[in-house]
Amino acid sequence: MAIVELDHIHKRYSNEYVLRDITLSIRRGEITAIVGANGSGKSTLLRVVAGLTAPSGGERTLDGQPVIAYAPDRLPKLRFTPREYLRHMTNMDRLGSSIGPAESAEKIEWYLERFGMAGTGKLQMKDFSKGMLQKINLIQAFLRDPQLLVLDEPFGGLDEEAARLLADWLNAAKQRNGAVIVASHERAWVSEVADRIVALGGGKIRSDRKSMPGTRLPNKNKIVECLLPAEGGGDEEGRMDGVVRFEANGRRARYTVDSAQSDRLLRQLLEKGASIISVQEKGDLP
Repeated sequence: MAIVELDHIHKRYSNEYVLRDITLSIRRGEITAIVGANGSGKSTLLRVVAGLTAPSGGERTLDGQPVIAYAPDRLPKLRFTPREYLRHMTNMDRLGSSIGPAESAEKIEWYLERFGMAGTGKLQMKDFSKGMLQKINLIQAFLRDPQLLVLDEPFGGLDEEAARLLADWLNAAKQRNGAVIVASHERAWVSEVADRIVALGGGKIRSDRKSMPGTRLPNKNKIVECLLPAEGGGDEEGRMDGVVRFEANGRRARYTVDSAQSDRLLRQLLEKGASIISVQEKGDLP
């Protein structure tokens, strides 16, 4: 059964059409993936589905009044700790809700623990990597216990362990008869979770097909480059969790780390006072 129906939707900004004649049903108990090149209209389509962007033409129809949660493709680097930000978001959601602050706090801790973020303490989101921010972004969406989950590039920046956990949560939402729609460039994960793949091009639906979930991703390494604190550094840094190679030139350091351990390494470096320069994919483990 469809939770959202889009009927001949158009969206334009000034004289430029971003979406053209989109007719789409988002069904309960199904994970729908939206794929396409940059500029194809994926993000705008998700915002229309979530009710955050009004269409210029056509009709959007909801089945009842479902709880809708939306996660954008990235969060800004805010001067909040994760708990401060998530408490703020749940305080907004609790208006008119029977959920109390104690239950909200318990749920926040549960999600932080599962994502390996419980130890972030007083670290502010402005100092987080893309992957760490993405985890907080996803948590704020799942905290709502939504019936319709709308996620823009949810796998972006996640290490493999976190991506696997997200895939499990998406499947759990589907099993509870929720509706899930994601836009993603991560084709391997799309094949892993999606029941249906909708391809956009030029603001139009180019194809809409069923999918057979099941593809798994290989393990990968990430390259973390940082500037170590003046009092730190040295060969002992190479013994941090998951590090398979460590190189240093003065205070500038380069770590090759198992993707599943990359966020843990980033937390350790931030706690030591290091400044993160870049985080990049390296490829399959040797």
